[in-house]
Amino acid sequence: MVNVIQEGRIEEYDPETRFAFEWFKSYGFGPGDFGKAEILAKTYNLGVSVLEDKKIMSLSGENTKLMSYHAYSDENYDTVWSILHNLVHWLENYGEKEASSRLRHNSRVDGNIIKELAGILYEKSFQKGLHEEARAYNSLVESWEEISKLATSEYSSDSEENVLL
Repeated sequence: MVNVIQEGRIEEYDPETRFAFEWFKSYGFGPGDFGKAEILAKTYNLGVSVLEDKKIMSLSGENTKLMSYHAYSDENYDTVWSILHNLVHWLENYGEKEASSRLRHNSRVDGNIIKELAGILYEKSFQKGLHEEARAYNSLVESWEEISKLATSEYSSDSEENVLL
């Protein structure tokens, strides 16, 4: 496991990711009270409906929970949290090459931030006894160099092809 950043840097992330991280520290991917989610969301100037629209949370009656990486698919996401979970999904289901393709599609976010958050979530998952999640986050961290390299080489190949056309 690589060294990860201190949790304090989480403040540099987008509001949705900061919300999700705080919620994760308390509930993991388990259900929590809608009212508590609403109060926490307001802390970041968000509404729970925004978090649901961005597929960060799911609502069921008075309960809400974070979406697991299993729920992320072939969409383009705009938060560090969602991009990270999309990459974990693709790595778990399709391997490094496909994960690198997803990273390339979401290149507007600094990849190092995604890797750092994966490391933090690995530690938090391990502490909470969420071993499947810890393994998945650690897998992304350990595969990061190859995924990054593939994403960069795919991008270079695409650029060269476009120049030739």
